[in-house]
Amino acid sequence: MRIHVGLALGIVGIAALAACGSGESSSPEGGSESAATAESSAGQNDSNDTAVSRSDCGAGEIDGVTVRTFCGDGTATLSDGTTTLELDQAECAVDPMGWSVNAGTIVLDPSATEVAASTQYIGFAVPPPDGGEWTGDTIPDGTYQGIVTGNDQGKDLTASAADATIVVTDGGKAGTVSGTSFEGASLTGSFSCE
Repeated sequence: MRIHVGLALGIVGIAALAACGSGESSSPEGGSESAATAESSAGQNDSNDTAVSRSDCGAGEIDGVTVRTFCGDGTATLSDGTTTLELDQAECAVDPMGWSVNAGTIVLDPSATEVAASTQYIGFAVPPPDGGEWTGDTIPDGTYQGIVTGNDQGKDLTASAADATIVVTDGGKAGTVSGTSFEGASLTGSFSCE
């Protein structure tokens, strides 16, 4: 998988990483939940279409590799025309360093290809304009250049940062994404958070 650790950390976001390191995960209600060790199937939509258990949310390990499983109330999709990844429990977040959508389980070690082959993840991110900071819990509606990345059980669905467009609506709670993957495929996607 081609996701660079710096890119992955940019997607996850400052607030999510702080929660990840503390063993706590922010819940949509503003509380926190204990992080449990993630199961190998965390973040996947299996044939039974079962969602990730809330006890699997947050920081964990799969086969000794650090992962972070997201459990918000939204949805995210990403497709390259041959593979369509649809994940529930997407989290939309804004902090001073950026806006992000994360769904599924991100593998924080890019060399852990076997673990990546057992997980699914979608991440979209937009840094604040001109090196500034976002304030509040929304971002202005509009079209942004950002980060679009995904992993479908080892299949890389990542767009070049120079060629990723994110259209944000509803203050960052909904929108669409597009870009061109490193393999040259057209990527399209969408997200919606409560």
